[in-house]
Amino acid sequence: MRASLFAVVVPLMAITCRQVLDIEDLREAHTPNEPAPHPCEPTTHTCVAAAPASWIGPVALFIGEGTAPACTGELAETVKTYHDGLIVGEASCQCACADAEGIACDAARVCYWGDRIQCSTACHDFEIDATFPPTVCTYIAGALFARVLIPPPTDVGSCAHVPSHVLPEVAWSTTARACEGPNTPEGCAEGEVCSPNADEPFKTCVRLDGDLACPDGLYRERHVLYEDFLDERVCSRCECGPPNSTCGGAVNFTKGDCTSLVNSIESDHCEDMADATEAEYIPAPAGTCQPSGGQLSGTVTRKVPMTFCCLQP
Repeated sequence: MRASLFAVVVPLMAITCRQVLDIEDLREAHTPNEPAPHPCEPTTHTCVAAAPASWIGPVALFIGEGTAPACTGELAETVKTYHDGLIVGEASCQCACADAEGIACDAARVCYWGDRIQCSTACHDFEIDATFPPTVCTYIAGALFARVLIPPPTDVGSCAHVPSHVLPEVAWSTTARACEGPNTPEGCAEGEVCSPNADEPFKTCVRLDGDLACPDGLYRERHVLYEDFLDERVCSRCECGPPNSTCGGAVNFTKGDCTSLVNSIESDHCEDMADATEAEYIPAPAGTCQPSGGQLSGTVTRKVPMTFCCLQP
């Protein structure tokens, strides 16, 4: 009798324990007040169209003037900072030449005459009565009139080129920044991804290297932005032609060891030298050169384009 009861009780206890375990499993699967979390949290994320084939994104894109906002929160990863709207400014290339330097002058030559009529004729080399080296006070024989001949320079010297080029610095009028975060298809309809919210002033976009057309679909607002620019503007070298130099100046006829001026006679002029006892040639060398060169060539071009195609508002 005792054996028969045991045979009945043990199976009943096993069934009861199995039922208790099944109930606990159900309770754990449906714990009150704890709903299953939504994979695309609407306060921080949005279901948006997935990036078309070969395109990258979605990303959040800022385009505007001034400093671009930082990438923060779920969109903390900065893709890069981009630009558009080159401000080049007007370039110009100009060349000038400084006055000639290094001009060497020979001695001035003088013809003496007894009257002004004779002195009015040219002073030829075979008629030279005296020569006066530059800046040397030289004693002279008495005469009434003198005609001065100042020869051309023995060395015309040279001119230094003086460039005056204006190549304004290049700037951008528009700054752009792309920020991205994790995108996942969970919790969204087919063809969509759960992406961090791109709040104002950001746009939701996809991107691809190059200057491209936007793909078919919802991403139709096209922006081509650039990482850098290449400035190839140059001004050709300035040059100066040979100087057109003269020695100029005058021969000063003086008294008292060249301290008291009687008359100063320039080249190819005849003047009364009266009671002069000395003469000194004071040259005034001068020369100019014709500038050349200074041609502007080259342009400023944008480099490394990136195409962004954004959802239209």
